[in-house]
Amino acid sequence: MAAADEILLETGRGPYRQAVSVLKKGRRAAAAAGMSDWFDAQIASLREHHRRRPALIEMLDRAGLA
Repeated sequence: MAAADEILLETGRGPYRQAVSVLKKGRRAAAAAGMSDWFDAQIASLREHHRRRPALIEMLDRAGLA
């Protein structure tokens, strides 16, 4: 999550794509570690924090990071 937060200090589709890629890898790692619930809570927090970035929210939706 920290890596995605760092990327999201910048705005725009490029950084958003990078962050989504990192988050998808994070989801796989969290699932492998049995931490899916924790990861989902982190995603919910991230979505709330960045709710005024519609392009990011759309990318998260398309990536299944809801």
